[in-house]
Amino acid sequence: MLVDNNKIVPRNMDTLSIVNVVFAKEPLPPYTYNIGLAEDAYNVTLFQLLMNILMCGARKIYGDYITAENLTKRQFEELQRYMMSIGYIIKYNYTYNKEGIAIKVNIWFEPYMFNSKCNGIITF
Repeated sequence: MLVDNNKIVPRNMDTLSIVNVVFAKEPLPPYTYNIGLAEDAYNVTLFQLLMNILMCGARKIYGDYITAENLTKRQFEELQRYMMSIGYIIKYNYTYNKEGIAIKVNIWFEPYMFNSKCNGIITF
């Protein structure tokens, strides 16, 4: 299910439908959307759902031939803003071969946490 600022979007949306909502325009503020697994989604983990949203969104923005391995730092930063709109941040690092060449990107997701000052003011 995807919730958009108090407007509930139809339940059981497929990944492509979610991507078409989230990536339809410029990235929105963190937690604009609330995403979760359907109760009957036994075969899918939250990581798989988020990874599918990330890569389908990347293909929507950058073209069908984009892969996780060839995303640039700038592209990761832009995708980060989209993923923050559904409440998650992208974490990644690279695995290098003996020659120091990146051979694999490792991606995981963590819930986005608002930064706040000691007086409770939230900052972005």
